[in-house]
Amino acid sequence: MITRRNFIKGTAAMGGLMFLSSCATAKVKGINGKMNIAVVGAGGMGYAVFNYVRKAKNVNIVAICDVDRVRAAKAIKEFSDVPFFEDYRVMFDKMGKDIDGVAVSTPDHMHYPISAWAIANGKHVFCQKPLTRTIWEAEELKRLAAE
Repeated sequence: MITRRNFIKGTAAMGGLMFLSSCATAKVKGINGKMNIAVVGAGGMGYAVFNYVRKAKNVNIVAICDVDRVRAAKAIKEFSDVPFFEDYRVMFDKMGKDIDGVAVSTPDHMHYPISAWAIANGKHVFCQKPLTRTIWEAEELKRLAAE
């Protein structure tokens, strides 16, 4: 049965996927190339985003990151060949060159630092709302994107 909550969750996740897939066409890889996505936050709502990302035809999940291995257990099990990290900074240090975009589905206070790192390093970002907690953080992301 489709509830209002499920409809909104599905619509929001699909909207994010449409954004991610449109970013892939701007890459040098070519319009038919696959975009390499890192999923940060693979438990809870992050697992719903993870499911939508993994079903996209033009997307490869290249890394999974979550501080709670128990909550991310389903994603880890389903993609056992994909590297798993508990710290997004370690993931970016080790795999940054292999990542084209990041799907951020973490608690609100972590949206800004993860998105800021990704944007500063030329990665596309899909982030759950709210993108930031303060106006300063929003302005900082805007500044990073402009650079």
